[in-house]
Amino acid sequence: MALLSYSNVFPQDKKIEGTVKSVKGETLPYATVTIRSLDKDAAIIAFAQTNANGYFKLNVPVDGNYLLNISMLGYEAVSIQVNAAPAPLSIVLTPRDIHLREVIVKDFTPVKFKNDTTSYTLSHFSDGTERNMEEVLKKLPGIRVSDNGTITFNGKSIDRILIDGEDFFSRTYKVLSKNITPGLVEKVDAIENFNEEKLLKGIQRSDKVVLNFNFRKKLAANVFGSGSMGGGIKDRYIANTTLFSFLNKTRLGVIGNINNVGIETLDEAKYNLNIREVDNPQSRAEDNPLTLPVDIPKPFVPNVDQNRYLNNRARLGAVQVNHTFSSQLKLNAYGYLQRDRNTGNVYSLSRYFLQDSILQISESGQNMYHSKQSLLRSRLEYAPDSLSVVRLTGLYAVNDPYSNTGLVSSVAERIETINGMAGEHAATAFIKLGYLRRLSAFTAINLEYERTSINTEQTLLLHSDSADRYTLLFAGKDSLSGLIQQFKLPQYRSSFRGHYMGVRGKHSYEASMTLATDEAIVRSDIYVNGTERIEEASYRNDLHFKRTQYALEARNEMAFNNKVKVTAALSANNIQLQWRNKINAQHKSLSVFFLQPAIAARVNFKRTSRLSLSAVLNTLVSSPTDLYTGWVFTDYRNVLANKPEYNISREAAINIAYVYFSREKYLNLLVSGDFRWRTSPYIINYQVNELLNIYNRTPANVTNANMNINAVLDKFIYTLKSRAGLRCGFSDISINRRVNNAPIRSDNVYNYGVGGFIVTAFDKMFNFSVESKFNKIALAGNNKSSSFNPLILQNKISVKLSPVKSVTARISFEEIRWPNLRSDFLDAVVIFTPRHNTKYSFEIRGTNLLNTSSLSFDNITNTAANRNIYSLVPRIIYGSVLFNIGKGR
Repeated sequence: MALLSYSNVFPQDKKIEGTVKSVKGETLPYATVTIRSLDKDAAIIAFAQTNANGYFKLNVPVDGNYLLNISMLGYEAVSIQVNAAPAPLSIVLTPRDIHLREVIVKDFTPVKFKNDTTSYTLSHFSDGTERNMEEVLKKLPGIRVSDNGTITFNGKSIDRILIDGEDFFSRTYKVLSKNITPGLVEKVDAIENFNEEKLLKGIQRSDKVVLNFNFRKKLAANVFGSGSMGGGIKDRYIANTTLFSFLNKTRLGVIGNINNVGIETLDEAKYNLNIREVDNPQSRAEDNPLTLPVDIPKPFVPNVDQNRYLNNRARLGAVQVNHTFSSQLKLNAYGYLQRDRNTGNVYSLSRYFLQDSILQISESGQNMYHSKQSLLRSRLEYAPDSLSVVRLTGLYAVNDPYSNTGLVSSVAERIETINGMAGEHAATAFIKLGYLRRLSAFTAINLEYERTSINTEQTLLLHSDSADRYTLLFAGKDSLSGLIQQFKLPQYRSSFRGHYMGVRGKHSYEASMTLATDEAIVRSDIYVNGTERIEEASYRNDLHFKRTQYALEARNEMAFNNKVKVTAALSANNIQLQWRNKINAQHKSLSVFFLQPAIAARVNFKRTSRLSLSAVLNTLVSSPTDLYTGWVFTDYRNVLANKPEYNISREAAINIAYVYFSREKYLNLLVSGDFRWRTSPYIINYQVNELLNIYNRTPANVTNANMNINAVLDKFIYTLKSRAGLRCGFSDISINRRVNNAPIRSDNVYNYGVGGFIVTAFDKMFNFSVESKFNKIALAGNNKSSSFNPLILQNKISVKLSPVKSVTARISFEEIRWPNLRSDFLDAVVIFTPRHNTKYSFEIRGTNLLNTSSLSFDNITNTAANRNIYSLVPRIIYGSVLFNIGKGR
């Protein structure tokens, strides 16, 4: 096999050569060898990969001292100081797992830091009763998990979750966090500035964040995992399995889960026209949010555990395969099938703030939500040599949510019964071909072609026992109790991007060119009395939309002594836009040019803290769903009536984040702020009456603004093996609206809260955790809403008992107080693990043992206040057996 390497051409040079071996004396092919001068910020002078015999050779200038670095996946990297033309080197690499095993035995530090990696030893944070890794991640300092399962580290969203360094399920990482049991994982690494592309190391600096789950080293290498099976009162059941197989050339992961005990197996996936395996280029102008009109209600209560209100029936099957055919050809593929059903009762009270009065509407009823998702994604990677790689990525996904709702609506003296069904079918196909080439030690080029299609259909069926509900809209229809609406939105996108990257001294620079074409068709029809289509143009849509965008972007990053990093970017965009309405024969076209600047800075203060600042000016352009004219129902009461006005909106955003961590004090502080101002936005004009809310979105010469400030303080008291902390947040939202064509003052909506917690991890039979927080939402200057300013209090105490080594128990009490309702919860779990066979555990778990029946949630804007009371899942008690698969080494 030929030696694959790159070296600069020097007028007078000497060679550095050698052989790389393992501790067993075996030669190691395809190890990465780089060489640079001893200057701290020096770039790579030359690099190579060892050949099949572990041999490498590099050419360097005859004079000088150099730093030689040898690295290989699964081995500890080695750095050696050498001079030109030394004797042939013999370098030995030590397996990384041996080193890690020694650290685990000798080091009991809960959190460790090394360069950009923060490592958490889970035994210091897990009490053994968590059902999945998501519940453990919520306990790790610096990591936050939102209500929908999105994970952030130090305020930044993670890109994916790795399994022992391998990419599993890519950005669909909730498959892992919601289904992997904590017993498999020994350590979690949070890796900042993660760059998976080896060819770009030393050229492109990444700001991605990933989590890496390190499995326990005692697990077998062939097949290992965990599972559980169980059942309980009122036909409750749960069964799940997580299996992995790490063979020489194949990495396999299989996840299965079925349950009706309130555990969500996968959050609903949404796809748009800028699906990417890499970050979106900043040169792409962002669309206004392309929201589909029909509302498909899904049960969701913020800041509350989902098993409180998810009366579900979930099923999930997921498979990941990573296979290495050769050193040049690799496959990464995964797929999943998911089904779920949720039922629940809800009571809602809405108050609309009209100009001289308040309109109050109450609704009560039942909702049944179904979701069906399937996805198949594969990526084939071919490396013709050590300096280039070709990737072919394909994705196909289908999402089919639908809901059935039956409710009773009461307005003034009017009471009616309404039934509705809302459904959606969305099929997404995506393909990308990419070519990456390292041109030299300092430059690289990346070429990408993408094609995406998303075909979406929404159907809405409505029926009311009141014959006059819809006669207000349809002239000549004296008696109309129901209707059927069909909404179709096929979208297509093709794009080509050329991206040039390089590094020169302290500068890392990029230049890119993008050509993208977007096409969409918006069609909608309304049928009454079964199959009678409403022919009036104001109730139909047939809009054809096309946009062509040319963009050039330049980006430069400057790093100073690893302490200060400044990034500046500028993109120039030209958009050619055409759309025509076949219903009314309207046709428009225009051309728009704009610039998008951005700047960011990051300052590291020693090894304990850093400050990050960024500012960007975004340009948002109209999307197809902003331009159709025909009226479209979103549910039984709300109707969209847009005016087809094209709009360009500007958004200025400033982000600030300060992170402090003292390794000696185990003190972590995160303070972050997000400030946004949007000029000339689309604003909503409500026309509200007892029967319908008719609203349209029109551009307006106003400014909307919002601000979010959050702070989290964590202190690990190592001597007491306890963690205490404070959290606080404040948001201020100012949005302009109109009601019945009258402007509504953009009163600020304030949301603020504070909370504290303490968690112990004694090596004793008794541990506890206490958490308390309050949150308030208020509307400034609106006396109509003064009686509806919600204040929520949440208190939770949990006690863990381990009377003997084989038994672990946890009892938790939680209270949630709204102004109109208090809800108390008592949960318990007991786990028994036989001493003679720790592969098995037996669990009894009970949730909502007090059988609390309802929970409240209030919200407020400057046009309306809403109070929702949700029915809760009744008492659940079930038992299960948990088992580990795979023998220890």
